[in-house]
Amino acid sequence: MENSTFGRLIGVLIAPGKTFRAIAESPTWLVAFLVVALSPLAASILAAPKMDWEGIVKASIERMDVQVPQEQLDQQIEITKKFGGAMTYVFPLVLGILVLIIALVMWGAFTLAGGQPGYKRSLAVTAHAFMPLALSSILSIPVILGLDTIGAEIAETGTYLFSNLAVFAPEGTGPVMMALLSKIDVFTIWIVILLAIGFHHSAKVKAKTSAITVVALWLVLWVGISVGFAALGAMMAGRASG
Repeated sequence: MENSTFGRLIGVLIAPGKTFRAIAESPTWLVAFLVVALSPLAASILAAPKMDWEGIVKASIERMDVQVPQEQLDQQIEITKKFGGAMTYVFPLVLGILVLIIALVMWGAFTLAGGQPGYKRSLAVTAHAFMPLALSSILSIPVILGLDTIGAEIAETGTYLFSNLAVFAPEGTGPVMMALLSKIDVFTIWIVILLAIGFHHSAKVKAKTSAITVVALWLVLWVGISVGFAALGAMMAGRASG
């Protein structure tokens, strides 16, 4: 299984050590890259007509605890509708670029850590490590089909599945805490684990070194930047209302 391009898509989920050893010896990335980038498209297309953009915007403003003039609120709702609709089809491109950037960052980080990943191996590992994201997109489809509308309570968690801590956040939780809780996700943690296993084999570094490097980058780049943007958004909204 681990020696075939398509077999690796499943192998990385059920036998990651063996699969990543094979990827390190003979790196392939294009099929995994396309699967990861395109997998959210079906779920996004099904979800788009059900999105309650007005409710999502109002709930977001309420979480920030700010007062917004009605005219400004209407403008924000209209912009969100247009942006949200466009992102349905742009997201695969954004996700693809994100995978390329993460592979580049990992290549640089593991080179500095004394490893020898090479960019092709780094991209192969990164693309395959993101396969849990494709799995979560597939599992989301029946959930989306069963919903009449998709409101703020779902949109703010960043998932249609009960897979992260934001799903269990009490009412009134602020936007910064929601951003943090949404990053503590079963599928995201799975990706982090796969990245650590993959770069242990591809960069030829100790398992401990690989784990520390991947977790540190995840905390700084993924969690830190997301929470930072949420804090900045709350601060800007507060200034605008003032």
